[in-house]
Amino acid sequence: IGKINGLQEDNISALGFDSNKNQLIIGYLSGNIDIVVENEIISLDLTTNSQVIGSKRINHIISSGTMAFISTDYGLLNLDLNQLEIRETYRQLGRNAEQIGVNQALIIQDSIFLATESGVISSDVSSNLNLADPANWRRYSEDSDLPQVAYQFILTFNNAIHVFNSDSVYRLDKENWEVIPELTNIM
Repeated sequence: IGKINGLQEDNISALGFDSNKNQLIIGYLSGNIDIVVENEIISLDLTTNSQVIGSKRINHIISSGTMAFISTDYGLLNLDLNQLEIRETYRQLGRNAEQIGVNQALIIQDSIFLATESGVISSDVSSNLNLADPANWRRYSEDSDLPQVAYQFILTFNNAIHVFNSDSVYRLDKENWEVIPELTNIM
């Protein structure tokens, strides 16, 4: 499948799969999205009327239930997988409500964790919290033993959340993060 078959572009930057509806979600460097359902390609043009200044790159896509969270260079998008439209955009997720890039998202039970360009943040996705409100996000900091630097990846391994920056791996142990010494300075 490619541009000749109906995709919007060639510069794919992220892929996600919605196993509930058998949909492949394709994100592009430009910020646009294609959704492949059976033999149909549904294109979402998110850039033509965008007010975002700077990179609109899609970095990561993760689905959960009827929604997909799309990590971008300017924040986080909430895609309704039933209506195939963006429900909400969360842009001011930084400490002082500034716009920050989101590299990757992880959903664990009722929580979402974000690896961002300025640290790790999390919030509850099971309640009706307004995720557009920066006050509804927990920011992990040096108080919880996590430096506020860019984190590229976030994942679970051995039932624990791990985040990766350019030279270290940290594991969440209850409320605090601990560096994994044997994985420091290996990247």
